[in-house]
Amino acid sequence: MTTETIVTEKNNTVISEKLQTQVVVRVEQPQVIVTGMMGPSGVSSLQGLQDVDLTNLINGALLVYNINNQKWTATNLLEQQIVESGQY
Repeated sequence: MTTETIVTEKNNTVISEKLQTQVVVRVEQPQVIVTGMMGPSGVSSLQGLQDVDLTNLINGALLVYNINNQKWTATNLLEQQIVESGQY
């Protein structure tokens, strides 16, 4: 902190003022404390999951489980699915 003294004269009267200037030396982020019930921490996107393979991700793709590599794989080909669609 620095201090300056300013002396002025007004109507034959001497006025002395002291001004203090604050200097910021260090700025720290505020600490956030959360209380109460919280859910488990986890990932917020599929890219963060180790059992998901998104290398073939295209528009309209689905995640299909691949037992060979034990991962969910993005694909638009449904080759091994059995779909029950009712009677017509």
